[in-house]
Amino acid sequence: MTITITLNSSFALDESSGLQTPSTLTDTGNDVAVSSLPSAFSTRLTDLGVSMTYPTDIGVGQSAVNMINIANTGPLDTIGFSDLTGGALDGEASGITTTENEAVYLWSDSNNQIVLGKTASDEIVFAVYMQSSANSDGTTGLQLWSVTFEPLKHPDATNPDDQVDLLKYVAVTATGALSFDFNTLPSGQNLFGTVAKDSNSAGIIVIGELPVLNADGTYSNVSDTINTSKGGGPTTIGIDNQMFDPGDGAYFTYVSDIVNNYLSGASGGLTQNEADDADNIQYTGGLVDSTGGFFQVSQVQGNTGGTAQISTFEWSTAYTGRNFVSHLGDGTAVNITDVRVLSSTGVLLEEQAAGGGAPSTDTAGIAVTYSGGVATVSGLQAGYRVEWDTDGNHNQTLIHDLEGKFDVGRFGVNEADVSTKALTGKVLVDDDGPTIGPIANSLVDYAAGATTNPAVTLNGDANTDGSAVYRITSFTTSLTVNGVSLVGQNTGTTVYYFHDETGGTAGTYDPGVDTLYYTLSLDQTGAGAYTFTVNNAPAAPPLTFGFDSLPSGQNLFGTVAASSTAPGIIVIGELPVLNADGTYSNTSDTINTSKGGGPTTIGVDNQMFDVGDGAYFTYVQNIDARYLSGVSGGLTQNEADDADNILYGSLKEENGAFFVVSQVQGNTGGTAEISAFDWSTAYQARNFTSNLGNGTHVDITDVRVYSSTGTLLEEQGTSGTAAPNDPNIEVSIVNGIATVSGLQAGYKVAWDTNGTHNQVLVHDLAGKFDIGGFGLEQAQVTPDQELDFTAQIKDGDLDPATSTFKVYIDGNHDGLFNGLAV
Repeated sequence: MTITITLNSSFALDESSGLQTPSTLTDTGNDVAVSSLPSAFSTRLTDLGVSMTYPTDIGVGQSAVNMINIANTGPLDTIGFSDLTGGALDGEASGITTTENEAVYLWSDSNNQIVLGKTASDEIVFAVYMQSSANSDGTTGLQLWSVTFEPLKHPDATNPDDQVDLLKYVAVTATGALSFDFNTLPSGQNLFGTVAKDSNSAGIIVIGELPVLNADGTYSNVSDTINTSKGGGPTTIGIDNQMFDPGDGAYFTYVSDIVNNYLSGASGGLTQNEADDADNIQYTGGLVDSTGGFFQVSQVQGNTGGTAQISTFEWSTAYTGRNFVSHLGDGTAVNITDVRVLSSTGVLLEEQAAGGGAPSTDTAGIAVTYSGGVATVSGLQAGYRVEWDTDGNHNQTLIHDLEGKFDVGRFGVNEADVSTKALTGKVLVDDDGPTIGPIANSLVDYAAGATTNPAVTLNGDANTDGSAVYRITSFTTSLTVNGVSLVGQNTGTTVYYFHDETGGTAGTYDPGVDTLYYTLSLDQTGAGAYTFTVNNAPAAPPLTFGFDSLPSGQNLFGTVAASSTAPGIIVIGELPVLNADGTYSNTSDTINTSKGGGPTTIGVDNQMFDVGDGAYFTYVQNIDARYLSGVSGGLTQNEADDADNILYGSLKEENGAFFVVSQVQGNTGGTAEISAFDWSTAYQARNFTSNLGNGTHVDITDVRVYSSTGTLLEEQGTSGTAAPNDPNIEVSIVNGIATVSGLQAGYKVAWDTNGTHNQVLVHDLAGKFDIGGFGLEQAQVTPDQELDFTAQIKDGDLDPATSTFKVYIDGNHDGLFNGLAV
C-alpha cells in the first residue's frame, strides 16, 4: 500500500591511479574502466563536453546491479534523484570542494537521472548516473555509476583514508499510487472498514452510501453495511451482501494516521464489533488530498457487465466518529476530468476526457459519460481497473452502482504516494589508509559481573604502516539508571561509568569513593578488541504515582502513568453511578483533585475521604494516550467524566502496593480499610465501572506504616505482635482485609498479598484524610540502556580511521534491547 525504497549496499570510487578492484572499504563497488559506462550516460557526458582524461586514469565507480530496490503495489510514476526533502536539485551545497578550494554545488540533469556536481563557474567536477531495470518480482532495481573529473579535497589533511560522500545531501525519490486491498478487514457485515499500511501512514475509510445509526452509534437494521468476502481469491467488498447491487454505493475517504486501535490488521486494531460502531471512526493526521484515484472490480454477475457512477468531493473538515457519518457527501463537489479503464493485465481499454469528443482509446462494450462533473462507466468486467483525474484536490469518492452487479477488490489514490530515501554514505570517494570495523554491537545483562566474553574484535588493520594504536574517541558521556545519574570518564583506553559521590574529585572516577557501574576497556593487540563489564547493578526502586497531572476539580475517574506505554493506575470512586451515555450521575462518587499549593491530593466527592468513602486503584499497562492525564492530547476534564474513556491495554499484576496520606482532619487520625482483588479480565469503559470489586479476593498478609521521613513505625502480619509497634497506630488483618488506624499526615501505608492482585479498595472507616501518592511495592523493571562509542585506529604514521559500535544493557533480562534482537 506504499512505496518502499531499500538501499542494499554502498560503493566507493578510489582516487588512486589505476583500477582498485574491489575498491577500498566497500563490499559491493568496484573501479571499472570508462568504457564500461552505460551508453546513455556516456553520450550525455560527451554532450556536456567534459574531459575524460582524469576518469580514464583512475576509473569510474560502479555499484551492485540492485544497489537500490523500489517496490510498490500500485504503478510507479517517476524515479529520480532529489534533495533530502524530495525537491529538485538546483544548486544545493554538496559539502565538497576541489583541490583548488572551489565549492561544489548539486544540480539535476537528464530528467533527474543524473546528479552533476558543479562549481560556481559551471565547471563539472563529478557526475552520478541512475540506471534502472525491471526485476522479475515486479520491483525496480537501480544501479549507480560515479565519475569524477578532477581530484576532490579530503578535509582531514592527516588522514589519507578520508572519505568524501558525493551524495551526502542527495536522495532517491519515487512517486506512484497508493493502493489498498481489503485483506485485513474483519470478515462479514460491518458499518465501516479502515485500511492503511500502519497508523502513521495514509489510508482509506470505506462506508456504505446510506448508513443509519442507532442512538449508541452502532448501525441499525436498515443501514447500509460493508460486506467483506474472503472466498479463496482476493478479499472483496460489497454493500449489504458480497456485491454492489443497482442503487448501492460506498464512500471511500482518504485520511492519514488512522488510530491504531481502530485500524484493521494492526495489533490490537479494528475488531468486527468495533467496525459496527461509528464512534470508532478515528484518525488524527487529517485528510489526504489527491487529484486522481482508482478502483478495481474483482467479479461481476451477469453478461452485460456493471455500470458505476463516480462522484468526488473535498471535505474541508476532518470529521470523525458520528460526524463522519452525518457529513458523507456534503463536501464541495470536485469535477472529474478524465477516466481510464484498464484490463486486469494493465492494458488501456478506454479513455474519455470530459467535455465531449471521441474517446482517445475506445473498446466496444465500454462507455464513459459525464454529467455535472460526475462520471459514469459502463461495461465493467472482472479485473477491470477504473482510474479518474479531477480538476482540483478531492479527498472522498462515492462509487455508486447504476446497473449490473459487481464487487470491489482494490482502491487507490493516484500520485498521492511519495517516498524519499537519503543516499547519505552510499556513494563515496576514498583512498588507502588504516581500517577499523565493522565493530559488532554487544548485549550485556544488567547483572553485577556480566561481561562481553569473549572480547569483541575491533577488526582493526594498520595495513602497510603497521603499529596500530586503539583509542576511544567519543562515547555516551552520561546516563541515568533507575533515577541514579552516571558520569562517563574516558582515559582513551578505558571508559568508566560511575555515580559521582561527594568526597571525591568531580567528574573523575575515585575508587573507594564513587560507585562504579560499568567499565569499557580496549585490548591493544592484533585487530584490537573491547570488553564491557557490569560492575554494579542495583535493583529498580518501587514505582510511585503522583496526581499532579489529573484534571482539576470533580471527575468520574483519573489516569496516571509516565507514558502510554508505561505501567499506570486508574483511580475511581467506590460507588460510581452512570447516566445512559456513560457520564457520571449526580448520585455518583467522584474523584476530587485538590491543587492547593502543596502536593496534589485526591478525595472522594470533596477534597478528603470522609467516613464511608472509598476509591478503587487498578493497576494497568498501556493506558490509551487519548485518555492519559498529563500527556499532549490526553485526558481532559470533560473526558474524565465519561466511563467510555476508561481504555487501556492490559492489567498489571503486583504482590504489594502503598498509598501516602497527605493531610488529615481532626486529632484522632484516620482509619482506612484495605481490600485487594485480582481481575482475570481487563474490563474497559462501562464494564470497568460495573465490575469494580468483583475480582477474586486476595488476602493481605503484611502491612507496614512509615512516617513522612521513611521511618518504619508499625509492621503487622496475619499473626503475632506488631514489630515495631507504635502505640498510636493499630493494624489488624481479618479475612485478608487490613484495617489501619491512627493515620497522620505524611504516613505511607504499604501492604503485601499472598498472591498477585491488580486492584485495591481503600475505604475510610473513621476520620478524614486525603491521598497524595500511590505506588507499587514490587520492584520495577530496569529500562534497557544504550551506550554509543567510537573507536579509533592510528597506524605507524599516525593516519587515523574510526568506527562506531553500541553496547546495549539488558535491564529486563529478556535477551533483547527494547524488544528487538541485537
